[in-house]
Amino acid sequence: MKTSSEKNLSSLVGLIDTLAPLNNKFRTAKDSIEKIETLWELGRMIDGYLSRHNLKLHEVLYQIYDPHSTIKKSYITRDVGSYSYRIFKYFKNKEDIGKRLAGLKSYSLFREAVPLIFNEKYNLSEEDKFELMRVITSGGDPKLLITRVRKRKKEILPIRNPRNQRSEEFDEEKLYLRNILAKLENFYKTNKVLPEKEVVFGLEKNKEFFVIILMALASDSFLDKTDDIDIKALDDNQKRLLAIVKSNNLRRARFRKWVMNSTELLRIAEAIHSLRNKDNYANFKNKFIDTEK
Repeated sequence: MKTSSEKNLSSLVGLIDTLAPLNNKFRTAKDSIEKIETLWELGRMIDGYLSRHNLKLHEVLYQIYDPHSTIKKSYITRDVGSYSYRIFKYFKNKEDIGKRLAGLKSYSLFREAVPLIFNEKYNLSEEDKFELMRVITSGGDPKLLITRVRKRKKEILPIRNPRNQRSEEFDEEKLYLRNILAKLENFYKTNKVLPEKEVVFGLEKNKEFFVIILMALASDSFLDKTDDIDIKALDDNQKRLLAIVKSNNLRRARFRKWVMNSTELLRIAEAIHSLRNKDNYANFKNKFIDTEK
């Protein structure tokens, strides 16, 4: 008889096997409406899994896309999972997508508008959301409309008091991570394919350890993975980051608030992990570059 843990792993593998064809269909589809409809289906599957196992969305997304998983590899990123779930929750049924988005010429334009539609921090009224939908389905030049949507986001993004009186305690770590990110962005921009020579970025001995540290900083779900890290293989910057991981919830939360949020940390981790082979690099490259602002 299977244990509870074994049943959960089996169920997760089944979910990934179900989502994989939809993920492939989404990535290969040329039509923007077809892409969004496919994401809706993907979101429906995730929603059902959440209900059956009483889990939160971020917990499932981390389980689905775990670069270090020895159970089942998945190319379904957290971004795709998050978008699909929110699309499923927003549109009552799949047929509603074609009706409400008729005229949409670009999936990238829809994705640019997603935060305004789904993210509560923008606090758009239903009237404003209706106007936004009218704009993105107007049939105009997608590039011009994307610029218009980005401008709109900047205009209404809430002004916050960051309360960062102690943020300077992470200045060295922030400089280090921003430097790594800049190097990665430049590399992905200038290399269409992964070079034969190993790419290290000063991480000759500890790329995989560094990825684990970044993932643990991003989410407590990965804390246990840091137990096997060889501290001797880390440089001083990475040792400081590991110390933050090993500290407490409050300090990790401050780090994510003042230095880098979970999405940014995982973006770096995925970018480094994708340097392992040509297929990983090719699959991740366009997404990585496309998320730059």
